[in-house]
Amino acid sequence: MQKVIKLDSKVIVLYEDGTYQEREDVSNELYKKIVEAESEEECFALMTPNYAEQVQEYEDIMNFIDKVKSSQYLTYKGESVYWEDISPLSLPIELVKAILKAEDTNDELKLETYKNFWTLMSLNPDSECRKNLFWFLNRNGLQLSKQGFFVAYRNVDTTSTPDVYTDYFSHTFKIKIGEMVTMPREKCNSDSNLECKEGLHLASKHWLNKNYFGYIGLVCLCNPADVVAVP
Repeated sequence: MQKVIKLDSKVIVLYEDGTYQEREDVSNELYKKIVEAESEEECFALMTPNYAEQVQEYEDIMNFIDKVKSSQYLTYKGESVYWEDISPLSLPIELVKAILKAEDTNDELKLETYKNFWTLMSLNPDSECRKNLFWFLNRNGLQLSKQGFFVAYRNVDTTSTPDVYTDYFSHTFKIKIGEMVTMPREKCNSDSNLECKEGLHLASKHWLNKNYFGYIGLVCLCNPADVVAVP
């Protein structure tokens, strides 16, 4: 059994296998429970803050790994998850969870959507974009199309030409409904820590409500392969 040593509010527990634990600020009530613990396992739990949460976290991780291993689509290697039929690149954790949920509910539409999204996302040369874009889309309530593009929003300014719009800052871009708007990747700022920088900006519906950078709101489709930075 364990041996318990108390020094003021500090408690040290020595176990039979030679290991030990230390804990500061132990109350008299907790000290009494530690002394009266009937097993080393019970003592260890008392000496470990948030023990139940840590156990639950560990169980959640193991359950997650088991789900990945039983997936029809995903492969678990080392510490990463892959959709090998699509790409040799590892998947971000948020996308893995979404795929597993769609697989559990037999949601073929979402599985096809995620497949197309990751196919396009794998073509993006920026590892930070590949890691963070799906998280950003979920966080801001942006939807994916079946083809794997995502739906986002932006404001624009009007021009003297009917049905032709332009950007708020430079007034140099021609933005027309149904026509692709592009900008060379090398001219875009890829620093994800800067929100206002060179590039074509898309965001959530919140931007439309605030009238940021223009007063006409547009709904846009964007190819994940072309994303340069995720703030």
